[in-house]
Amino acid sequence: MIDKEILDAVLPLPTLDELKEQKVEELKDEGFVISNFHSGGVFYTMLMIVLRIKVEVIELIRVELNNMIDSHAGGASHDQKKANYSKKRNQADCNHPRGQGTVDVIVTGTAGEATEGLLAAVREAVDKFAGPYDNILVKSSVTVSQNISVTVTTDTADTDEAVENRVKAILTELLAVRRSRKLNELTLSDINHAIRSGYSGATNAAVSEPEADVKLGKDKVITLGDVSVTVERE
Repeated sequence: MIDKEILDAVLPLPTLDELKEQKVEELKDEGFVISNFHSGGVFYTMLMIVLRIKVEVIELIRVELNNMIDSHAGGASHDQKKANYSKKRNQADCNHPRGQGTVDVIVTGTAGEATEGLLAAVREAVDKFAGPYDNILVKSSVTVSQNISVTVTTDTADTDEAVENRVKAILTELLAVRRSRKLNELTLSDINHAIRSGYSGATNAAVSEPEADVKLGKDKVITLGDVSVTVERE
């Protein structure tokens, strides 16, 4: 276990108020157009949600640092917290989605749509900062299935079945729900690059479905539908 004083020196854990004051001063110095940083405002609510998540991430990192030193993993609560961070993705549609002054917080789970338990946890966090007149809606992402048809050209001796299985595995990974992915977008170049970089035997990958890049609303998550793979030989 790392001594708390050492841990504080390596990775200090700020309070929400400290983070808020620091961020507000930074925004003012940069000439930020919004000047109402007081409780009850929509921007205040969104700022506090972001900062609270930052504090929780720092807390998790501090636990991980201890676990690198201590052979004890911290119990089931630690495992659950890690699982929660790997499974959820929030951060919000602030462009007045339901009219002036409205904000939608869109929550995504591992399968795309969030569970009721995850939604309840996010609502609880939002309620701690929302003012009496804030119009904030916490809702789940909506999954949209996307079929993919592709013709893969190869110069290998791999069977058609082997090529098809490899390509399907690559596309499954491409559209897996994860933080680094733009969940509501899928480009033809993404598909082509994923196949050609993931399968060294592919000399070309021509996508016929979708016919163009796909970009959906912020509350949508594109998931993999039916996959059709045609194999051509050089």
